[in-house]
Amino acid sequence: MHSFLLECKLSENRIVPILESFTCPCGLGKLIAMKEDLVLRDATAELFKTAGYSLIRQLLEGVRFVHRNLVAHLDIKPANIVIGANNQLRIMDFSVSVRVPLLESWIKGYQGTKGWVAPEVDGNPDAEYQPIRADLWSTGQVIRHLAKHLPARHSEIEFLMDRLQNSEPQQRPLLSTINMDTLF
Repeated sequence: MHSFLLECKLSENRIVPILESFTCPCGLGKLIAMKEDLVLRDATAELFKTAGYSLIRQLLEGVRFVHRNLVAHLDIKPANIVIGANNQLRIMDFSVSVRVPLLESWIKGYQGTKGWVAPEVDGNPDAEYQPIRADLWSTGQVIRHLAKHLPARHSEIEFLMDRLQNSEPQQRPLLSTINMDTLF
């Protein structure tokens, strides 16, 4: 999936070429090492206070990019997001992601991590669901994680989090419909 996204020549493509990868003898498959990146899961509250709004915007732009290219990540969570130099956010680990023919496509089969997957996926592992809509819920969950540490409440971001985490998948707004400039 990384190779496919790397080929996308859109102006907002911020996919990082893989510099070094190796097969792990411990059965985990292929690992990618990136120097000096901070995993979002390990970030301090201070980082969120100073760069939280920028990180939320970058997350939304990154997920919008992969969705525009008909890719559903299926495991969006703080452990799969890294912060690099100048607080540049990168979405990592496309190992369970899928390409879909349409934004509204359906798939079957549980993907993701408990606590970070949409309720329609988590509650019924054999049910069909829309992977792009499931990604939207997970994106809202990561934003909620970031927003806990923002220096002030931001009603538009809270409204967006609630919409992205709507229990009805069809009510979750596609990120292509969100005007980032009015949000931030």
